[in-house]
Amino acid sequence: MFPYYLIVNYVKNGEMEKFNALVARYQRMFQADKVLSLLGRLKHTVIKFGLKKINISYSKISLADIAAKLNLESVEETE
Repeated sequence: MFPYYLIVNYVKNGEMEKFNALVARYQRMFQADKVLSLLGRLKHTVIKFGLKKINISYSKISLADIAAKLNLESVEETE
């Protein structure tokens, strides 16, 4: 159950890098539990919470800065 606890915390804190690492590490367990596709859809929620966190701190920020802060692969993914 601990990996699920970590997933919730990473989603709430918008920590994409940790979220992806945890999903990769426990992929077989998540697959056996039949929640791997659900976790794939949660990525957007991780981004949303990360943006919310950034928005509170900064009034204006470029999409490139947001992508770097959230460890996203491209600016397009930020949009």
